Amino acid sequence: MQALSNWSSSKHVRRKGRKVGFPRFKSKRKDQNRVRFTTGTMRFEDDHRTIVLPTIGALRSKENTRRVQRHIAKNNARLLNCTLSERWGRLFISCQLAVRTNVVSNRAPSKPDAQVGVDLGLRSLATIAFIVSSRAEIVLIMPVMPRYQGRERH
Repeated sequence: MQALSNWSSSKHVRRKGRKVGFPRFKSKRKDQNRVRFTTGTMRFEDDHRTIVLPTIGALRSKENTRRVQRHIAKNNARLLNCTLSERWGRLFISCQLAVRTNVVSNRAPSKPDAQVGVDLGLRSLATIAFIVSSRAEIVLIMPVMPRYQGRERH
């Protein structure tokens, strides 16, 4: 937005300095200062500060990598890829991990052996039927908005 304003001011001679050209679109996809490693030897060293990339070698990290190394050592995580980019004269490494997490429920099920069928409906959000033939109906949590009440689809 600022670039377009600068161009307009420059064109109508309201801006001091040299003429400014029309702003060009700069795609983030064509960033030349970035490389992505998906194969090869990518690893975190035991000193919790060194990341090893293929063809580049060892790079020192400003952040502690101990937490990531713990996940990898327990086989809870896998290093998928690393992206090395250069900005402002510095190198930045971004590592993508696939982490396995356990789903933990806060409470135990009241009927662990029961089988349940769920029917999603229009008038009620869901109808739940237990095998024991007892029925429970859950109504819509949010009521239908007033502006939609009179409308019907044909």
